[in-house]
Amino acid sequence: MKEMQLFRTEGGSFALCQWDDEKRQAYVQGKVEEDNGDLTNLDKAHFLRYRFEQGKDPKEYLERWNADELSELCEGLAEVTGDETYLKMVGVDRSLDAFGDE
Repeated sequence: MKEMQLFRTEGGSFALCQWDDEKRQAYVQGKVEEDNGDLTNLDKAHFLRYRFEQGKDPKEYLERWNADELSELCEGLAEVTGDETYLKMVGVDRSLDAFGDE
């Protein structure tokens, strides 16, 4: 996990790295460029999030990767973080979910 830049230990403290962490993003982008298929779904989600924030369409990658698995992960990330950007970037519309609970 350290090689994947998922966490840092600096000054005696432990911190999880987010999608926008510079070293995490460098790792993920390097893996995407290698295109050797060993990207985790979290790697893919972090890569897509970076592209989305840069105003780049993630469609090309969603077509290449398993969109169902990514959507499921991104729904979980959105729920845990409270950040619906993860849903927007994979095209998940939850606007009708509230009506299903009534």
